[in-house]
Amino acid sequence: FPKIDEVCFQQLQNHQVRNLLSDPSKPDWLEQAKRNLRTHFTMIGLTEDLSTTHEILSSMIPWAGKEYRVGGDGDDDICELPHSNASPTYNGCGKQGHHKPLPDRPNRSLHYLIAKYNQLDLELYQYAQELFEYQKRAHNLGANLQ
Repeated sequence: FPKIDEVCFQQLQNHQVRNLLSDPSKPDWLEQAKRNLRTHFTMIGLTEDLSTTHEILSSMIPWAGKEYRVGGDGDDDICELPHSNASPTYNGCGKQGHHKPLPDRPNRSLHYLIAKYNQLDLELYQYAQELFEYQKRAHNLGANLQ
């Protein structure tokens, strides 16, 4: 396994949970993150089900379609809203905080470290999947709830 100091450790420690904390000094990080996800967001979207995420978003915010028409003079122009899913161009993981190129996919040892140091994020993600299923049911989109 690679040494911990060889990877960008700050990105291997429950990044999503940390982003959703109300009070990092309290030990109930996962519960804080779940509560904030549930109460401070209008909707939850999943990239692996982007089409359903878009359907839900479009039903809640009708102007959030895949395209946006500008004009109004009968000769509207269509502005496509592109999708991009790329690694950041600057990650601060290199020497002295510079960018460090990352592989397209982690190898087995790095995958192990990511899972090891992101257990709270993994649990939060499972919770987000549950919330997404409730949203699908609320929008009559065939939720998989038991």
